Amino acid sequence: MYRLPLVLILMMTSSDMTHATDTCSARGDEDGCQGDNTPRVSCGRVDKITREWVLQEVEYQDSQVASKRHTLSSMVVQGPGAGTFSASGSKGQRAALVAQTGPKISSDKVISMARPEVSDDGQVSISMKKYDFSSQGVLMEGLPNVEYMGSWNCKAKQGETKHCYAYINEYHVRTKYTLHWQNPNSGCSVKSSGEMVQELWSEPI
Repeated sequence: MYRLPLVLILMMTSSDMTHATDTCSARGDEDGCQGDNTPRVSCGRVDKITREWVLQEVEYQDSQVASKRHTLSSMVVQGPGAGTFSASGSKGQRAALVAQTGPKISSDKVISMARPEVSDDGQVSISMKKYDFSSQGVLMEGLPNVEYMGSWNCKAKQGETKHCYAYINEYHVRTKYTLHWQNPNSGCSVKSSGEMVQELWSEPI
């Protein structure tokens, strides 16, 4: 059984978690590079991103993960002896966009983006599936519950006291992101940013 430290902090640079690598050279009126490695032309000051704007790219700058073990079931066996213990149930996951900065996003605009996922051993990776968030950062369709079910044997030899337990690794992860928006009429680009907050959590640390 793999055991995580009480608190695990992972820092990922933009090169670890970006959808495209910026290698083009941008002039003063350009805003980085597009996925095809051509410069983005900045729109300058933009007050509002309306429905017709296109989300070109999402960059994930870094993730911070706090993880802890949550015991599901346990038992103690005095040797010589044996026993069986089990656990079943589900845990809810949540995700939201917070601390959004940049141009105001129209209330009828949907933000479709992938989300970082946390493995059983605390590693972060970007999912292939995209999820829809409202302009206020609310996840429009909830994440699936984490289901668990199992039964385990616990054995102790003569003179032993054996403590057996089953657990899941709960997490709280914050990921900074930058959204690159394109005006479909002029072709210029503008950025907005924020943090995606996700958790599989029952009690605070």
